[in-house]
Formats: sequence, C-alpha cells, structure tokens
Amino acid sequence: MEQSLVDELDYSIAVDFVKDKMALVKQTINLVLDLPNSKTVVDPVTGFSIEDMSRAIDDRLKYQLNTIEAPIVQLGITRYPTLTKIYYSEMLYRLMEESNKLDLKATAVQQTLEQYTGYQNENKKPLGNEVLTPSMVSPQFSGDFLDKVINLSSESAEALYKQELSNKLLFYKDKRTEILVKTRALERKINALSISAAKSEDVDVDIEVRSQTINLLNKRIPELLDVLSGYLSASKRIYELLDQESISGNGSLYQLNGSGVVVSGGYFSAIKQSLIVYFIILFLTTIVVVPWKMIRNSKSDEIE
Repeated sequence: MEQSLVDELDYSIAVDFVKDKMALVKQTINLVLDLPNSKTVVDPVTGFSIEDMSRAIDDRLKYQLNTIEAPIVQLGITRYPTLTKIYYSEMLYRLMEESNKLDLKATAVQQTLEQYTGYQNENKKPLGNEVLTPSMVSPQFSGDFLDKVINLSSESAEALYKQELSNKLLFYKDKRTEILVKTRALERKINALSISAAKSEDVDVDIEVRSQTINLLNKRIPELLDVLSGYLSASKRIYELLDQESISGNGSLYQLNGSGVVVSGGYFSAIKQSLIVYFIILFLTTIVVVPWKMIRNSKSDEIE
C-alpha cells in the first residue's frame, strides 16, 4: 500500500481510500475465518488469531479513522476544494445512473413475478380430496400415479422459479439501498465543501480544529496502512498453516481461478457429490421412467 499515492489525495478522498483498503483486508480475513479450524490457529509472528485481527480492524475504523473523517466532512477541510467537489459530483452522478438501472431491473423482475403468479392462478387446477389406492403405489405404477408425480415435479419447478425471481428482486432492492446510503454521504460531503468555500478566511473560527485534524490525519493514515499490510501478511501465514493441516489429513484447500475466494473441500469432495447425484438420477430413472414407458407402451399395444 503506497503512502505516496495517499499523499497526493485530498483529505476526504484519502480517508475513502483507507476505508476501501480496510474493507478489502476485512473481506480477506473473513474468508480465512470461514475455513475449518481457523479460530484455533494463531499467527506465529504477531501472536494474533484471525478473530483478533477482525475485531481490531473494526476498532480502528470506529475509533481512529471515523474520528478523523467527522471533522473533515463537517467542516469541509480540503486541499483542492474545486477539484474535490467535481470529483464527488461525478461520483454522485454515476451512483444515480446505477440506481436508475437497478430500479429498471427490479421493475422488470417484479412485473415478471406478478404476471407469472397471475398465470398460475388462472391455470391452477383445484385439488380434490383424493385418497391413494393400493393401485397407485403398486410396483406397476399406474398412469394416474405417474401423472401425479409429474405434476408434483412441475409444481416444484414453478416454486423454484418464483423463488429465483424473488431472490433477484431482493438483491436489486438491497443494492439500491446501498447506493442510497452512498449517495447521501456524497451529498453531505459536497454540501460541506460548498459551505467551506463560502466562508471568509478572516472569519473562519475553525482554524485550530482544521490544523489539529490535518496533523492527526497525516500521522494516522501511514500508521493504518502499515497495520493493514501487517494484517494481510498475518492472515496469509494463518492460511498457510491451515493449508498444511488440511494436507496432513483434513481435506484440501484451494483458490478459485480469477477470484480471491478460498474454498475448503477440493477435488475429491466434488467427485463424491457428483457420484451421489448420478446414483440418485439412475435410481429414479430405474424405478419411475422405465416402468412408466413400459406401461405406456403396453397401453398403446392394447389400443392397437
């Protein structure tokens, strides 16, 4: 994490930069934390556990970074007022565009869900108070029984489809809420910059607070970047220890190509799962599909 990059940024943007880095480090730590036995391993260099680092990041965000950000936002402390205001205005515009796209997607999914539900209600057949007879569960599998099995399968597929649509709708709404929170934060920063620019230098009563905030920021940001780098190194060492344990008999750990997601399990568990699915399909084919086709063929022969 290059300090030189942060030195070139305006104060509020530098805080945003460190926040983003904190979120990435926390995400990496959480990935390791989700691995089996991760809570029992301690980093041999720092003595920290993965849970210790997770809590420490939350504390540093709350008590070190947020205490710097508050006066910067409220007082509009800035090096480059015009450039920073333009930067935040452009970010605000992009968030609004993204929000509009999410609204359109959510509306489309909502309409599809309503239309599909209405179609189901129009074409739904009333269920009678039918009782299973011995012929329905006989080894020969009557045609009515097989039709009921197919209907149940169709209803299950329809329920899954509706659930998929509902999940998409919820996802778009959650993303829309996240963007709304970011939008309000940007609007607040832009407003503070506008107020700060309108103040006269000779009547500014916040000079001492501004000076203290800038000095504190110049001290803490390099410290936080060093701490985050140390946490990344420590989480890597803990992951390597977990990987060694898994190789010794508890499975394997691997990283998905093109992503930062570390997954437990591995090749053999994937093969096991595939074999289970295969045998289930084979079993259902043997006891349902094959007898059904034999029955249908016999009925066709009787008709002829």
